[in-house]
Amino acid sequence: MPIKSGLQLTSVRLDKDTYYFLPSDFALEHGRDEAALRKFIKINIFDYKDGAYLPQTIGFWNILNFAKQYLQSDQEKLSKLYFHNLNHTFHPVRGVIAVALKMAIIDGTPPDQDNYECIGLAAALHDIGNIVQRMRHEKISVDTAKEKLRELEYDSKLIDCIENCIYSTAIEYNDDVPSRVVGSRDAKLLSDADLSNPGFFDARYFAMESIKLWLELGNFDLEAYATEGVKFTRQFFEDIGDYHTSVGRFLFGEQRRNNMKNLEAATLAILQEADYSMEQLKRLIELEDERLLNI
Repeated sequence: MPIKSGLQLTSVRLDKDTYYFLPSDFALEHGRDEAALRKFIKINIFDYKDGAYLPQTIGFWNILNFAKQYLQSDQEKLSKLYFHNLNHTFHPVRGVIAVALKMAIIDGTPPDQDNYECIGLAAALHDIGNIVQRMRHEKISVDTAKEKLRELEYDSKLIDCIENCIYSTAIEYNDDVPSRVVGSRDAKLLSDADLSNPGFFDARYFAMESIKLWLELGNFDLEAYATEGVKFTRQFFEDIGDYHTSVGRFLFGEQRRNNMKNLEAATLAILQEADYSMEQLKRLIELEDERLLNI
């Protein structure tokens, strides 16, 4: 892939205290307002303008290919990763890589800066440890990532940035209350992107993602999810709290609140549509992924 020159950003003023950003060419075509920002977060970042808004380095593509191959190294385990699979990380619209990079731009990071690449690389690598084990998979992801990054001769500063970002996605529990420990701005952006799905689209999408996570945790009783699972999901997001960044709150906060209110109804509609059948539910999950690709 050819290396493109750096892209310019244009400021978008929402009120006297709030500024966000868009690529200047995107703003020229779509405007400089809230609607343009919300349109930008839903572009296919891999296809739009031939991937012009992705990090333009050979190493980025090497890492993407490595992460994809690593996640597919055990097909039996991959088949049980209903949530933390290739779609979660690599979906070109709402996957963690796509969302994290688009959020970084909106927050004011030009795509030719090192920390932009850091965010993209960390997003690609943050969940690869799930193919080994789910619990504490972040350390496996970090150890594997560091080995590969050193092989590609990335400098220690960027590797440290990636490590910090990956650990920001770890869920810690204190008295059964979940939380995340985040430090840098880059880590906050990745953490928010990783938890963007409750507010990214509608309640049906959120319900489908929640069901997929429930299945991944080994809970195959779909009728139980209609009560226990919905309660678990609501409690988790109430405990985890709001997004760490203002851009996360702006893009996903209100929709997440609305989706939480409608989660139970959306869940029941999906389970009834699937007739509480695992096979039919898996087909609905595939159809949902296809639908989102066209948004």
